[in-house]
Amino acid sequence: MRIFSFALILAIGLVSAPASARKIAYALPPPASAPGAVKPVLAARGAAPADVSGFAYLDEARSVGYRQDFGGMGVAGGLLLGPFGAGANALAIQKNTKQEAEALRGKLPFAPDALLQAALDALPPSDAATREAKLLPSLFVTRDKQERLIFWTIVDVDLDGWKGRYSRVLPQRVALAAATAGLPAEELATLEAQLRESYVQTVTVMQRDLEGQAGEFAKSKIMVEALSPRFATAVKYEHVRRDEQQTLIRAIAPTGAPVAAMGFSGVLIVPNSEVLVK
Repeated sequence: MRIFSFALILAIGLVSAPASARKIAYALPPPASAPGAVKPVLAARGAAPADVSGFAYLDEARSVGYRQDFGGMGVAGGLLLGPFGAGANALAIQKNTKQEAEALRGKLPFAPDALLQAALDALPPSDAATREAKLLPSLFVTRDKQERLIFWTIVDVDLDGWKGRYSRVLPQRVALAAATAGLPAEELATLEAQLRESYVQTVTVMQRDLEGQAGEFAKSKIMVEALSPRFATAVKYEHVRRDEQQTLIRAIAPTGAPVAAMGFSGVLIVPNSEVLVK
């Protein structure tokens, strides 16, 4: 049985340690491409991803996923009671996730493919491109202690066999109760525009990274609540870049696991309003 909070921390590879001891494969870009040489395009979807325990899909295409970390005593509390306590708490968390996902299904009518295509259409054309980066978008939804939904726009990348993942969290949050009751059309339109802009920002960071223009990264101790809302804590990351508007974090290299089902990976893009520097 997967324990999400701990799996999240382990998957990101956040805690600083000697490379020889940890041997973590961080999400590093491929050899830099010339500016404008890579054209981002929407990839065709293959087989639908399989079910993952404690992770629910909100749409038929299985491109919008939901997972939360609340229920019972919480995973940390359950561990104090031994394996049976941990198992019971994990089941309580999974039950809450299933119930909330069922209440949300059909209430967030967003299509990541359409949102990403609109974002690509809004970017400058790549007329001189000689390579294509095939992008597969998804949307990950979770919630915080105040029962507000947190949205991550995620783009998986395939560039001539190199695999990457870029994820950006929206600074805007939506009350879970309001979402399950059904957001007014105007609020849905506003949220859709915010998601579309988040995909624009996600692809922009991806392009800079592929061109070797993402800048210098360094160790930094920060807290990002959106990564683990129930057990948010400051962690020393190995690869962080912070500019005037956002913070980039290189987590571990992505795998073929469903997005966020086994923890975050790739490059994380976090608006500075969502980051606390320690």
